[in-house]
Amino acid sequence: MISSKFRKMTVSVSLVTASIVSFSCGSDSDLQEQADIQGIPDNGPLPAGLSRSGQGLPLSCNTQSVSATRVLGNKKFDYKDSTAANFLAPDWEKRVGSDFNFFDDVSVGEPTNKNNVQFSIVLIDIRNVNGKPHYFYYGNANHSKPTENWSSTKMLGVGMALHRLRQESGGKIGGDSTFAGGSIRNDMDPLNNTSSNVLGGWYKALAGPAAATRMVNNWLNRKGENFGGFYGVGAWDAGWYDVKFTSADKKSAQNFKIDDNATSGNELSVLTQAEFMKRVGVNFRDEAQLPKMVNYAQPQSLAALQSAKPSWTKEDITTMLYGNYPEGERGGMMYDGLRDLPRNFQHKGHLGAPKHTHLDRISGGKWVSFAKGGSGCSTSRFKCEEVLMSYVCIPGANGGEGVEFAMAARLSVPDSQGSPLGRLWVTYQKVIDKVYPGLREKATTP
Repeated sequence: MISSKFRKMTVSVSLVTASIVSFSCGSDSDLQEQADIQGIPDNGPLPAGLSRSGQGLPLSCNTQSVSATRVLGNKKFDYKDSTAANFLAPDWEKRVGSDFNFFDDVSVGEPTNKNNVQFSIVLIDIRNVNGKPHYFYYGNANHSKPTENWSSTKMLGVGMALHRLRQESGGKIGGDSTFAGGSIRNDMDPLNNTSSNVLGGWYKALAGPAAATRMVNNWLNRKGENFGGFYGVGAWDAGWYDVKFTSADKKSAQNFKIDDNATSGNELSVLTQAEFMKRVGVNFRDEAQLPKMVNYAQPQSLAALQSAKPSWTKEDITTMLYGNYPEGERGGMMYDGLRDLPRNFQHKGHLGAPKHTHLDRISGGKWVSFAKGGSGCSTSRFKCEEVLMSYVCIPGANGGEGVEFAMAARLSVPDSQGSPLGRLWVTYQKVIDKVYPGLREKATTP
């Protein structure tokens, strides 16, 4: 495992992993719901239909909508495809179908921004109409505010490292490659399971801090946001500054040097993280949004971007989502995606059950969920924060159309209140109820 090759450096910020579940007794009226969530085990069951052979792991979501217009209550929402949104050009957030005040009335236990409590969220609902994804962006007023989002950003660094490997090797080196003593797929387990700051920092260094910010600015087209920092670790053993990677077919090998020069902190908005997760989840169903085989440090014309092939391959996306599954029980972003998230669709009477019976029942066992969480208490800002970046697919739900969405949410509270993880999950349930009424299980009957 590559993390054993690193030495750690001390930092002035207290980092905690996404698995911490301490709750404060504040004014939240949903404290009993928090207590219910606190008692659940760390690892949730796998979807009933997930292949144990590891073959044919789902990279697409089998949902189908008849219309690009959705009605919620008495309001219509018009979804747009990537042609109308033109994600290859800046300011796409002004062209997509959106309501960035939709969640302004969602309570987090006390009014948002009161007493220094701040909630930020974007949920991108995806409707597949005639085989083509259409999108609508639901958010709140804080959706585009760059913030420190802790470990939840680590998989962006991995994705950008995979882009560099593919782009500089002409597509030969990537997520299915190996190096002395390990493989990228095997590294996805400790990176997600233990939320390793050492490992996350090394993959950011492999991407290059300056290059990572440029990809945020020029691939995701989110200007004014920075992704040039590490995770409390900025030095590694000498042997890991110049690493030889070997392709999966063993026919190609190439050395890559890492860059440990931080250029900024990691200040991303939940809109940017939800957009990244959407592009990973939708992947080749809308491949114009994938990173291209170009150097994003250089200006690229729209024509060049339209004609370039994607840098990521299906193997790269499989690596990010599944890691080394099924050799490991839960790899990649399966770990956080299965640990907490699915339980929010079940009635509290089923928390801790051996199976996600509700999700299995409504989807025929074909649901999937992927996520990366982040937690931290800042000793300089005097805040404790929880962040979740996720992608969910539930075929057959919502009247048979199915449900597919990408989401990023962040809750920040005064550090005197401790971790707000329980409050974030209760708020997540409120968000799901507002966008997908009736989706969550309301009774304990199987």
